[in-house]
Amino acid sequence: MGPGARAPQTSSWHPTLLNLSIVRKLRPTLRFVEEHFPDTHAAKMVWLSSYSLAGRLMPRVRLLHKHDQAGWFAASSMAVLTPAAFCEKVGVTMEEYDADVAACVREHAAMTDPGPEAGAGGGGEAGGAGAGACEING
Repeated sequence: MGPGARAPQTSSWHPTLLNLSIVRKLRPTLRFVEEHFPDTHAAKMVWLSSYSLAGRLMPRVRLLHKHDQAGWFAASSMAVLTPAAFCEKVGVTMEEYDADVAACVREHAAMTDPGPEAGAGGGGEAGGAGAGACEING
C-alpha cells in the first residue's frame, strides 16, 4: 500500500496532519520513509512526518548507508535519537553529522525550490524529483 493510500486513514488518528502541506511535507516524507523503511506502520510514518525530511531523516539514512548500518535501526528509533546519541551509536563525529545535515538541506532546497523559472517549467515539486534530494547509496 503506497503512502497516498495510507495518509487518509491516518488523518483521523493525527489531526495535526491538517496543518502540514501535502505537497511540500507529507508526500515527500511518506515516500522517503516507505522507500527506506517499508515495514513501518502507517501511523508511525505519519508521526515521522513531524521530523525534518532534509534536516534529520535524509542525512541519518545517508550516514547509516555510508557506514554500512542500514537496517540496524527502525525508522522511529533512528529519528528520536539526539544528534549526539545518533553519532555515538553510528560511530560518526558531530562534524561529519553536521556536514551531512547541511548538504542534505542544501540539496533538498535546490531540488524543491521552484526558483524564478517556475513558470517556465523550472524547479521541482517537493513530492516529485525533490523527494530524492540528498542522494543515498545503498
